[in-house]
This record gives sequence, structure tokens and C-alpha cells, in this order.
Amino acid sequence: MLLPSLVGVALLPVAHAAYAAWVRRRFPLAGDRIELGGSRLHFTRTGEGPAVVLVHGANGTWQDFSSELICDLARDHTVLALDRPGHGWSEAPAGPLGLAENAAALTALLRARGLERVTLVGHSYGAAVALRAALDSPELVSHVVAVAPCTTIDPRNSRYASAPLVGEPAGRVLFQFIALSLLPFGLPLRAQAWHPERPPRGWSASRAFAYVPSQLHASARNFRTLAADMAWLERSLPSLAARLTVLAGEMDQVTPPARHVDWLSPALPTARVEVLPRVGHWLLRLRPEIVAAAVRRHSGAQSPGANGR
Repeated sequence: MLLPSLVGVALLPVAHAAYAAWVRRRFPLAGDRIELGGSRLHFTRTGEGPAVVLVHGANGTWQDFSSELICDLARDHTVLALDRPGHGWSEAPAGPLGLAENAAALTALLRARGLERVTLVGHSYGAAVALRAALDSPELVSHVVAVAPCTTIDPRNSRYASAPLVGEPAGRVLFQFIALSLLPFGLPLRAQAWHPERPPRGWSASRAFAYVPSQLHASARNFRTLAADMAWLERSLPSLAARLTVLAGEMDQVTPPARHVDWLSPALPTARVEVLPRVGHWLLRLRPEIVAAAVRRHSGAQSPGANGR
């Protein structure tokens, strides 16, 4: 019995490599990759007009943003959607991979493409990345739309931040053995994220990439510095020069407004905060028209319906 068990364990990295290869065949490269700081960042670009950049959340991909939202915005905007470092088709650089490093990759992409005064749309952890980018490079960002934002440490995300080993270099090896076994543990988390709706059936790109070992490790590295990152954000947000629009779901169980949103208005009285009833963390996909309207409010583009298109 011991030998078959050892063989089974030894084959786990092979199974995970096969899974990662299947995911990349099933969801092939959709845009361009640019080398920034020694690693390649994947992004898509469509449309013409004022620039909007879409920044996905924890352990997601650019396809967290629905084609409905991207096509809507692309009618009168240049829309870039990126895979954050280590996610989807983007490579992860060596070293820390917290908010500062994610924001640096984002702003490096903007500079490489000659974009400035852009609107950043960030979801969940991606909203924190967008805010960090706007604070670090105010000349590049005119407006942040923070959707279901992660803005502070709480009991849920502190558990991820304190998980042993997974965010360390050894975690990359560990995930080669355990990534797919985490699927049952991910089901209740997925249900919370879609609450009060039922999670959609099937395997989207974001769901499939979420169990690729290298992406799990990159996500764990994001959370490794989360406590310090959120403390920095809380201290720094009052100096934000960009406009801020916050869209939150009243029934969000992942980044509940009482913890992640209510403190924003006193800290930044000029922010526009909307808490939407009867929707949770995935309002990004469930209410794309509200996200698009928030972008157009300050982007200078007209709603397509206003000019006859």
C-alpha cells in the first residue's frame, strides 16, 4: 500500500501540469504580452476614445469583466483589460507581489502604451490595486471606479494573509501537489461571492485559471503583504487626487460595505459612493450597465444612446 501511495503523490505535479496545459488550451491567449521588468504582462485592447483600464480581483483574470461590459465601453472608449502579474497569461516577477508591485506593473503598462489621465475600474483586490496606482502616479489616473472594493483588513482576508508557507517561495512547490484538492474548499467561497444569486454552472476562464498552481501562488503572494498594504491605503487615501466612484453590493459577503466602504466617505468626502440593493460581490457581472455608467460619468465620452448609436 505504501508504494502505490508514494507513486500517487509523485504523480500529482504531473497531473497539475496537465491541468494547467488544458486550461491554456481551453482559454488561449487573447491579446498581447509586453515585457515589463523582466516578466511579460498580458492585456487586451479594444475600442477607441478615452482610456479605461480594467483590473481584476484576487485569483482572477481579465475575463472577470464580462464581454457585455467590455463591448459596451469599447463603443466610445479605448478599453484595456489586463491579467495582473502571475494571473492568467501574465508572468509573475521575482520578489514581493503586493499592492505596490501590482500597481507598478499597471502604471508601467500605461506608460508603455502612452496612456494618461485614464479611468481605472478595479474589482475587489483589483480596486485596491487601482487606488494604489492612482496614489503612486496621480498624473496617469483621473478617475477610479472601485467595484466591491477591498480596502481594509478583516477576519476573512487576514486568514489568507496569515496562511503558512503558501505565500513563500516554497508555496510554488506546494501548490503543485495540492492545488486541485482545494476545489471543494473553494465551493463555499464561490457561493459567498455570488450571494444572493446562485453561482453560474460550468467553468469560465477565471474559475479554471484559479486552480492553476502558479496562479494560486501569485494570489497567495498578493495576500502575504495585505495587512501592511491595507494600512498604507487607509493612511494614504485622503490624499487621492483622482475622482473616486465606489460601487458596492448591499449583500456582499466577501467585502461587506460596513467594513470596506462605509469608512471611505469620511476619509474622502468628495467620493461618490453607491451601495446597490439586492446584489453581492459580483455586481461587476450582474450590473455591468451601472459600472459603464459610472465610467462615462467622468470619462468625457457620451453614452451610446445619447448620440444615436
